[in-house]
Amino acid sequence: MKNLEKRVPIIRFKGFSEAWEQRKVGNFLSESKIKGSDGSTAKKLTVKLWRKGIISKEEIYKGSSATQYYIRSVGQFMYGKLDFLNQAFGILPNGLDGYESTLDSPAFDFKSGIDSNFFLEYVCLEMFYKYQGNIANGTRKAKRIHVDTFFDMAVTIPKLEEQQKIGSFFKQLDNTIALHQRKLDALKRVKKGLLQQMFANNEEKAPRLRFINFDEEWEQRKLNEIANRYDNLRVPITASARISGTTPYYGANGIQDYVEGFTHDGEFILVAEDGANNVKNYPVQHVNGKIWVNNHAHVLQAKENKHDNKFLMNAIKIIRFEPFLVGGGRAKLNSDVMMKLIVKFPCYEEQKKIGTFLQRLENVITLHKNKINKLSSLKKTYLQNMLI
Repeated sequence: MKNLEKRVPIIRFKGFSEAWEQRKVGNFLSESKIKGSDGSTAKKLTVKLWRKGIISKEEIYKGSSATQYYIRSVGQFMYGKLDFLNQAFGILPNGLDGYESTLDSPAFDFKSGIDSNFFLEYVCLEMFYKYQGNIANGTRKAKRIHVDTFFDMAVTIPKLEEQQKIGSFFKQLDNTIALHQRKLDALKRVKKGLLQQMFANNEEKAPRLRFINFDEEWEQRKLNEIANRYDNLRVPITASARISGTTPYYGANGIQDYVEGFTHDGEFILVAEDGANNVKNYPVQHVNGKIWVNNHAHVLQAKENKHDNKFLMNAIKIIRFEPFLVGGGRAKLNSDVMMKLIVKFPCYEEQKKIGTFLQRLENVITLHKNKINKLSSLKKTYLQNMLI
């Protein structure tokens, strides 16, 4: 993928043609050890960078131990030494200037000749580790890259002006991704709030927020009275036996693959049977068209012309499933238990209005998810071709 002999990347900005040079991390960083408070008064920060995402203010708290802390300044490079396969790097933002950490969360000042955004992108690349050899110390489950080892790691870089162009390019791309992520998070909060307002809870006879001209009390029934179950049509297929196609292949948590053929055709609600990846936000989804479902998701359908599938999906989604699950690490929702769950609902016309409204909102959420995925994929491609 890279032209390692000539030491040039595949994609470059116009005006740059010189070969890149191999240097050491230590040529561009110096460890910062400006003493701060002891643990009793330190404004501590815990380094949870998760690759590049610097800690948030919610993770700052007052210290109480007698440990020595060191002052961290805006613009410094930081990393968490644990788990070298998922090294967490970040540049300290304005909001965290003056906070403190121990030497287990080292901070570094940038020297001249390096662009901080370029450097951050570079050291987050998998290939940065791939070519370093056996660099980590410690046990298999808690390997570390210590400061002296990190400083001795090789980086291949261009002149500063080219670094700055590359760093700025990826910073702008990150900002665009972050903008869509903020919009996505905001839309999710809006939907969560609407679900709380538009669906009657256990104590309410009607929800607090309704469409005009609807004022009747909501009814409640067991799920088996308002929906049919089509688990009998499910067919699991091992990955090796699947024939690639265009039909989405669903498991407990959503689409796993695309295959030929189908098990169900129509509008359905899928509810995880076992293997849910988040029991607090239980996997429940609305699907429409030809699908293939394995034996890890229940398949429901609202009774025709009496109940709306899109409404019912959201009504099921807000149920707290944890008390109804059985099993240990792979919690299971038995079909008999599920079909006896209580659901509150209004008349068919109001169901359709609520269902359609929330589906439109979900479509906008999906658009932002897809945009983030496309931008993230685009960034990965650029990283592979713009860095060595």
